[in-house]
Amino acid sequence: MSIGIKHSKTEQRKVVNRVFGLVRNGHSITSARKTVAKEIGVSPNTLWVWQNKFGMTTPNVIKATDLVKNNGV
Repeated sequence: MSIGIKHSKTEQRKVVNRVFGLVRNGHSITSARKTVAKEIGVSPNTLWVWQNKFGMTTPNVIKATDLVKNNGV
């Protein structure tokens, strides 16, 4: 884990959006944060702090299996 590297607000937003991209592709928010945090050398909690700071909400992804169950198809 790198200490002392500053990320600009734009970089922070891009990183959080990359986490959201993984969530949209089927990852849980926890595993997505762990993956991206490891790539950039910060803790998963840091990503949550950035998300909270910008008021960004985690996307709700409806999985195909849930859609089938709910619609009775």
